[in-house]
Amino acid sequence: MYVGRINYDAVTAYLNGYDYACGGALLNGLRQWLTDTNQVGQNLMWSAQVAQVVFPAGRLTEPRSEDEHRHAVAGLFTLLEEFFQHLADRDDATPKTG
Repeated sequence: MYVGRINYDAVTAYLNGYDYACGGALLNGLRQWLTDTNQVGQNLMWSAQVAQVVFPAGRLTEPRSEDEHRHAVAGLFTLLEEFFQHLADRDDATPKTG
C-alpha cells in the first residue's frame, strides 16, 4: 500500500476506502474485536479504538508529530495482523461439512 508520507489519518482513510470497495468484508468485525480484546470504547470508530490502544495515556494533541504518526501506523498494522490471525484461527476451528 502506498499513501505517501506516513500519516495515520491517510492510512485509515485508505483502509476505509478499500473496505468500502470490498463491500465491508475487509474490516467486518474489527470494531467488536477491538472492544472485546482491548477494552476500548465500543461507541468509537475502529480508527479511534486503535488510537486508544496505541496511545493508552490519552488523546494526542494535534498536529501529531511524524514519530507519533509512525507509532500509530505501526500499532495499527500490529493490531490488524492480530485481527486477521483471529479470523483465520476462528475459520480453522469451524467444522467443515461436505
